Amino acid sequence: MTIDLNSVRTRYIAERPLFVALATRVETQLRDRLTRGGVVCRVEARAKEVHSLLVKSIARKKTYDEIGDKAGARVVLMYPDDREQACTTIRQAFPNCVEDDRTRPSDHRQFDYSGWHFDAVIDQDGKELPCEIQLHTPGESLWASLVHDLVYKDDAAPYEHKRDAHRLRALTELFDLEATRLRKGLGELHMANERAVLRSLLKYYLPLAPRPGRTDVSLRVIEALLPKAVVTLGQGFDSSVGEFVDQKREKLTRLYSADPERAPAFLFQPESLLMFMMLDADPTSVADAWPPAYAGQLAMDLATLWGVQAVDPDELGN
Repeated sequence: MTIDLNSVRTRYIAERPLFVALATRVETQLRDRLTRGGVVCRVEARAKEVHSLLVKSIARKKTYDEIGDKAGARVVLMYPDDREQACTTIRQAFPNCVEDDRTRPSDHRQFDYSGWHFDAVIDQDGKELPCEIQLHTPGESLWASLVHDLVYKDDAAPYEHKRDAHRLRALTELFDLEATRLRKGLGELHMANERAVLRSLLKYYLPLAPRPGRTDVSLRVIEALLPKAVVTLGQGFDSSVGEFVDQKREKLTRLYSADPERAPAFLFQPESLLMFMMLDADPTSVADAWPPAYAGQLAMDLATLWGVQAVDPDELGN
């Protein structure tokens, strides 16, 4: 089959602005929905460059209409065990997408490319355009970035180098498995209540301020605040956080849009959302429970930012 590359080039140059707009839209939509679902991940999207489309057409002997990833998005999970939640979210965002599960090779002895693909057709400015969404765990992403183009797409690569690639894939699969086991174990045995609160906070915090902060600091602060938070706010944190964010969304959006270099140190930690909730209900509650390991000024700065009287934790005997 002979492909008219000039025709491919001309048509894509004319249509590429639509695919650029589509990629930007899909990236924004994925990031918003996934973070709202509490999935910590990295999302990036792009429209193929003209030369990349031409090279793919040549290498794969595909016509213009057969190339389905002119616009593509990649989601790389922070935690492998969030894949099911991420898949559900992507299905809800693009309900008519076609899925390709490449996480279970047909040959159990094979270690090769792995990932979950979604092929969606999306209306963009009145045209139905294809977009491919790839979902990877950390290990899958690492292997694909390092090896995919070197060996996976090279059918003529020597046997020993293909074996090298398969060994690397086995190691990255082991990484994902151990990361999942570690997270599950910590969630069940170590600071389980604090981790559950942190997950609830992240679900609402990340769409407002996509900086996940330091988990170790978050857990220590939540550990100190939690007893007082239960007294101040009651049980049922997830629903309470959701209601609070809905009620205060305009104010929270303004606060979290601050310049990170000038903002209070704890603003871009997810526990700041819990602190705002407590300060809103009782201006002294945060100072009363503030951990002595951290300077009281940190709590006072957030109280001032929220617009309530700042109480020095040291004056309360903390």
